Amino acid sequence: MRSIRLVTLESQGEETVEEKTIEELRMLSPEINNAYWYAVRAHKGQKRKDGITPYIAHPIEVAGIVSTMTTVPSVIAAALLHDTVEDTPVHINDIARIFGGYVADLVADESENKRKDRPAEETWRMRKEEGIRKIAGAGSEAKMI
Repeated sequence: MRSIRLVTLESQGEETVEEKTIEELRMLSPEINNAYWYAVRAHKGQKRKDGITPYIAHPIEVAGIVSTMTTVPSVIAAALLHDTVEDTPVHINDIARIFGGYVADLVADESENKRKDRPAEETWRMRKEEGIRKIAGAGSEAKMI
């Protein structure tokens, strides 16, 4: 395992919330590093609801929280990737091919069906209820994410 300095593509050269959170992660593995950069590329250009914060801040914050509960690289990697299938063109098969079946299973446990054929406000409650049922049956590592 090795430590590395991670920055977002949108803010190279600036200290960001993401960097502070990443710095708090102890000993980063190559798997975590690869997941970080994959998530940065997948979420490139996306912003949080405030319209300012790069979206990647959220997966990094989640990974930071998860790293306080486990040091298992696959789980921390899945935390970084948890919104890629839900919010980007990435398919769960891409995650499985690159990061393995276990990481893909964790990401799938966290991914909701956005029902993009209908307005989000019409499906919000249904999506949240499905997510609660799904995570209730998931393993402890998925629940960390």
